[in-house]
Amino acid sequence: MDSESSESESVDPLQFEVDEKYFENVELESYDVYPTGWTIFKEIFEDTRNRLLYFYVSSNSRYYYLWSLLVSIGVLYNAFAIVIFIFADIKSQYFWNWIFWNIFFDIIFSMDIFIQSRLSKGFFEIQVLKKFSAYLHEGEEVKNTLKLRKNYFMQKLKVANDILCLFPLDFILFYDDSISLLRTVRIIKVIRLIDFVQRTQQRTTFPRLFKIVILAGSCIVLFHWNACVYFLFSIYEGITEESQTEFGFSYYKVFEPVFPNCEAYVDDNCWYNEDIDHTLDLDDVRDSYKMDLVNYWKNKHYRWETGNFSREYSMSVYWSALTITTCGQQPWPSTSSQNSLEICDTLIGVLVFATIIGSVGSVVVQMSQSVNEFRQMMDGIKFYMKYREVNSAIQERALSCFMYLMAHNQLDDEHCILSLLPPRLQANIAANLHMETLQKVQIFQLCESRFMHEVVLLVKQQVFSPNDYLCRKNEKAKEMFIVKKGKLRVIDDDTGKELDELNEGATFGELSIVHVKGNLLGTRRCVSLQSIGYSDIYVLYRDDVTRLLQEFPQEYKTIVMNAREMLHSRGLLETTELGEMCDPDDYEEAEDIVLEDMPVVEQLTRLNGIIEDLDASLNEMIISFSNSCIYYKQKVTCLENTFNQHRNEIRRDFKETNVVI
Repeated sequence: MDSESSESESVDPLQFEVDEKYFENVELESYDVYPTGWTIFKEIFEDTRNRLLYFYVSSNSRYYYLWSLLVSIGVLYNAFAIVIFIFADIKSQYFWNWIFWNIFFDIIFSMDIFIQSRLSKGFFEIQVLKKFSAYLHEGEEVKNTLKLRKNYFMQKLKVANDILCLFPLDFILFYDDSISLLRTVRIIKVIRLIDFVQRTQQRTTFPRLFKIVILAGSCIVLFHWNACVYFLFSIYEGITEESQTEFGFSYYKVFEPVFPNCEAYVDDNCWYNEDIDHTLDLDDVRDSYKMDLVNYWKNKHYRWETGNFSREYSMSVYWSALTITTCGQQPWPSTSSQNSLEICDTLIGVLVFATIIGSVGSVVVQMSQSVNEFRQMMDGIKFYMKYREVNSAIQERALSCFMYLMAHNQLDDEHCILSLLPPRLQANIAANLHMETLQKVQIFQLCESRFMHEVVLLVKQQVFSPNDYLCRKNEKAKEMFIVKKGKLRVIDDDTGKELDELNEGATFGELSIVHVKGNLLGTRRCVSLQSIGYSDIYVLYRDDVTRLLQEFPQEYKTIVMNAREMLHSRGLLETTELGEMCDPDDYEEAEDIVLEDMPVVEQLTRLNGIIEDLDASLNEMIISFSNSCIYYKQKVTCLENTFNQHRNEIRRDFKETNVVI
């Protein structure tokens, strides 16, 4: 018992607590609860339900653009199908197909109302079909579904149009299928077609070509509607079968095409020998033997039979096109109703088609504007070089370079184009173009991304023609080159030997953008760089980098250290007796560096500092001189007061002194 009690007393309480915690952990690990299949299913179901209930659509997304395309197809379908059923053949053969597609696109229009109520950038009709503004709150895109729905229903005109275009008038067609024009209300949805056209003009790389396609499509729709109106008018007046001079439609005006069964170049019996000296037959000689022609070709041809719809629609569209374009060449109207139709069509043609022609003219002018500007600049360069009597070889090189710039759309300044964008967006575009290349440059390694985003804004583009020198040997090194397109060669001017060739993405002269103490290369180029062909080069100037490094002192230390390591690895840096790099104090350049070797910005900065120091010293000297003047003036004033008070005594003492002497 004593031994057991002694053992119990010898138990370490801390060890007991540790063991207890261990067993607790073991117990917890043994009984971990994992989600079951039902729990996982409920989580997935809840997540899917929330996504369906609270999803929103971005107006700039690709999905909304494709959805707008589908809605626009529905609008165009209605524009063509609403009036096409005045032709009996179409009505009898495709009526139920028409009903099916009507229901399909009505469902699409209904879904579009729901999509519009979830649109993160709703459109307000500020002016009729002309101006739209995005639904933003304090500059931020709204994604709350309640706010989006409220914003949509606040647009009363838009909601009224969306609901009115879905008015269920199709049920009347089951009782009377001859009034297909009831679906004309679906054309109100044309506002979505206009929206799609505007979005496509912003997305496409060929906006002028797309505008011409839109104008051509507008003409087709206009011709189609006018052709259907003409045929409907002909039905009401009565279609004649034998007259070619009637104003209305006549089957006699449109014959079915006839083709020969033989070939005249192979078969001698496939050509009727006509002894006519003149081709135009102004004297109507052929009328005397036209029956012989009919009998000759009677068994040597076949007729391409077409349906009534082909003849009716082709003739109606032909009449519509001639009338709207005011070309004439058709029978004269003979009744008041025919005159009214002709007058209305002529007015519509003059107004609408003149607008279309004007739009086409403006597109053509815009397309030729750049060409005219190029020709003016080209003529100016030619005149200048001829007036100054420039060498013909240089003239040819200058014109070739100008043609290259025009062919590659590089006459416009990139900075002027991007200046319209916010600075941060400019930085993002520049980073997308140059960041990957700059990050590969050894001198920029370990630099912060914030600093690198500022560096990419300093890059400038230049174009060099074949055999142009980007830099020459012994020139002052003050820029770094990045090859965007083309090839460059590194040349030793002393031997004329090509040392290296730089391709797209390569860099040259990275050590030129920062001054390093102890650089054995100095500040001059040791080789020359020449363009092999036309080259697009991005240039990073040393002055710009120096100005930027003044705002990033830590990055300045990093870049200087990288440059020193690069020079040391190449044996181009001053070293100690042991072959180690010299350790500059805080990476600051020594005061004995020649000022003219520094960048212009750094020269001005240092001179400005010297001037400020001199100005401060002069101010201190002026203040000290002013204080001294005041002090001595006070002394002189006190002396004058003392003299005035003791003038008689001073004179008496002075006289007594003279007497004694």
